[in-house]
Amino acid sequence: MTTPDRRLLSSILPLLGPPGSRVVVGPGRGDGAVVRLPGGGYWVLTTDLLHASSDFPRGMTPWQMGWMGAAANLSDLAAHGARPLYLLVALGLPRMEPRLARGVVRGLDSCARRYGACIIGGDLDHTREVTIAATAIGEAPRPDRGGGRLHREGSGRAEKRPDRGGGRLHREGSGRAERRPLSRGGARPGHWAGHLGPWGEAMAALALRRRGRRVERFLWRRLVEPVPRVREGMALARAGVSAMTDVSDSLALSLHDIARDSRVGFRLEPGAFRPSPGVSRAARLLGHDPLSWVLYGGGDYGLLFTVPPGRRGAVERAVSGVAWLGRVAASEGIFIGPDRVEEKGYSHF
Repeated sequence: MTTPDRRLLSSILPLLGPPGSRVVVGPGRGDGAVVRLPGGGYWVLTTDLLHASSDFPRGMTPWQMGWMGAAANLSDLAAHGARPLYLLVALGLPRMEPRLARGVVRGLDSCARRYGACIIGGDLDHTREVTIAATAIGEAPRPDRGGGRLHREGSGRAEKRPDRGGGRLHREGSGRAERRPLSRGGARPGHWAGHLGPWGEAMAALALRRRGRRVERFLWRRLVEPVPRVREGMALARAGVSAMTDVSDSLALSLHDIARDSRVGFRLEPGAFRPSPGVSRAARLLGHDPLSWVLYGGGDYGLLFTVPPGRRGAVERAVSGVAWLGRVAASEGIFIGPDRVEEKGYSHF
């Protein structure tokens, strides 16, 4: 079981031609594409499309729409531990209204600049509803300075299985081990699984709003002003995490993404998934199970990662607030105790 949009994606990816030798993480293999630059180093490129009817809950201001449009892309860069550089933005508006346009652009620019990026171009068009299509470019951490995972170049032994992050092994004669940029494909059995950021709060706010109930201010802001974990992503990459992805559609889907790309499973602890007080209050008010929001709710933009046991201490020194979920397993399947975690979450269709 998976979401309809992911089934559609899996059916169209085979139609694409080879991405070329400089593409280290290609289509469907990460939160963004990772490209090796001719002079050395790596860029991460990602794009997101947001529509008023499916992504902007009623009550959002134009500024918040713009903020979310940038934040969704910056969160993808954070999943690769990348430092944001630039955004290109295509903005569609349903009417010629300068005040609306200025509000959206100010939100876009505020979010970009908050995390060290700038908007360098884009497009403007007429659409049936407010639509934001943004592309973000970031600089991946130099793999020899922390982050990424080892592969071999030269006369040394190379791993025979294909690179799980979408790249491929190549030989250039030195025999030294080199690190690839961070992606979803580096989890290995025995690694710890950790999560950083809120979970279930955006979905709790949305559920309250749909039922006509009062939404606590901090929950509403979680929903409409998501915080991309850019600095935390960079710190986690330096600390040596082995795989990472952002949690935008659901924690469950993100677990399945890492499991699929790394060809592993997860064995997780039931006591690790504690809802926040705000989520618990909303769940009691609506008679809902808070764990379902934690696992299957989208919009929180946390970071899910794995880390070798020997680097767990480095992670704890690099960032605060990590929830340790359990371990990566060699056998397939994702379980919390005896219960299987379904592959479901937010879907665009």
